[in-house]
Amino acid sequence: MSSHRTARGPAVLGPSSLRTDTGGNPLDPVALLECQVDLTHRIGLDALPEGIETPGPLALVERIGAASGQGCLLGRPLGAITFGGLQRA
Repeated sequence: MSSHRTARGPAVLGPSSLRTDTGGNPLDPVALLECQVDLTHRIGLDALPEGIETPGPLALVERIGAASGQGCLLGRPLGAITFGGLQRA
């Protein structure tokens, strides 16, 4: 996957933005995610899609060129003590 890192960090793309437009009409979530990732790359940011819980969304995120992602498929949530231990390692 290509990397578009900047000092500003990634643009987080959450699942709530994929539900409906302001008129209540369903949007195509794949097309919307593709546009969001493309836009973040064009303005010099990394896209960070979240909510990756199964292999299907992971394959989609990889196909559209997001450099990274977040979700339980990629890593379970950590408690504060565990996370702190990882930071010190």
